[in-house]
Amino acid sequence: MPLNAVSNNKRNTANFINDIVQPNEIPEQNQKFANEMIVLFDKFGQDTLLYYYSSILNIAQQCPNSGGVGVFVMRNFVELFNDTLEYDDANTCLQQGFYKQSQTNVDSNIVSDFLIVPNPASNEIEVRLLNPHQGICEIEIRNVVGEKVVEQTIDCKKSSQSILLNYLQQGVYFVRVTNSNNIQLQHKLIIIK
Repeated sequence: MPLNAVSNNKRNTANFINDIVQPNEIPEQNQKFANEMIVLFDKFGQDTLLYYYSSILNIAQQCPNSGGVGVFVMRNFVELFNDTLEYDDANTCLQQGFYKQSQTNVDSNIVSDFLIVPNPASNEIEVRLLNPHQGICEIEIRNVVGEKVVEQTIDCKKSSQSILLNYLQQGVYFVRVTNSNNIQLQHKLIIIK
């Protein structure tokens, strides 16, 4: 059976199962909609999402604590069309009764940021830590639907790490660095072939 037919069969099965689910809560509704958008994106590409953009944006602006994982999936889709949009989760969540204590005593000996060079890239990138420190850092690259496509661990004392991308398709990805203090930083990566 050709690979395309297998992919279509899996997509159709996933879509059928998703249609059967009757969500009761907002996170389940968001996840169901996210699943539908993932299938449409996979099948027809980015342009199909424009028709649903207002619904996608509505979910992306919800508090992640009450909206669930679907909020982050929708934010990845919004990023395809508007990569300057910022979300004020602290205030949005606070209005719903979710309070997160801010970190005022942040250890100055942590990764504060990183660079991706080059960006856009084609076959290889270098992740440069701007403030190396002790411990182990995890580097993840996720595609637009949140699937992890690359995972590496490095010594945080190293100032840079090269990552081969030649097996990844052209598109938008997100590079996340997590340090030993469990602080995560993320930047968008564009791959052009």
